Amino acid sequence: MNKRTDKAKAACVIGFALALGGLVSACGSPQPKESPVPPKPLTAEERVRWYQTCWTDFNEKKWDDFKTCYAPIATSQQPGQGKPYLTGPDEIVAAWQDFEKSFPDIRGEGQLILINGNHIAGISLLKGTNTGLIFLPE
Repeated sequence: MNKRTDKAKAACVIGFALALGGLVSACGSPQPKESPVPPKPLTAEERVRWYQTCWTDFNEKKWDDFKTCYAPIATSQQPGQGKPYLTGPDEIVAAWQDFEKSFPDIRGEGQLILINGNHIAGISLLKGTNTGLIFLPE
């Protein structure tokens, strides 16, 4: 009977050791990654401030900062400038840089800003002194 109890004790010890080993290895396993929390949507007031910051970048000729105001698929209409539509931040800002050559002191003054969800529309008054050539479409 001692052999049976010794075998039973040995089986219990081995079983306990295996269970403990399994628990210890589980503790070292990488934790599942939590999904990132989506960014909090901007309020209408925050969107207006962002839009006004974009015009400040324009007025201060911070062209690289101003580019970030446009989505990759943004379009801009600038009638009389040679192209009916400009597409993308690079093309839009390049057109403003060309226009600035004719009006080096150009400034935009926001007159009306409309916000509807993710959409922003604005009307700005552009002022400046023409001291350079005006490039017109051919």
